[in-house]
Amino acid sequence: MKNLILATLLVASILVMAYVDYQTIQGATYPTLAQESQNQ
Repeated sequence: MKNLILATLLVASILVMAYVDYQTIQGATYPTLAQESQNQ
């Protein structure tokens, strides 16, 4: 069960990073999201 949770968190973090990168490429940058992703 713990492995399933860890895998879900890993996939979620990858999706969030990909979404932030996509938004940055589009020119719609969100400084707060960028700072939060760097802190993690």
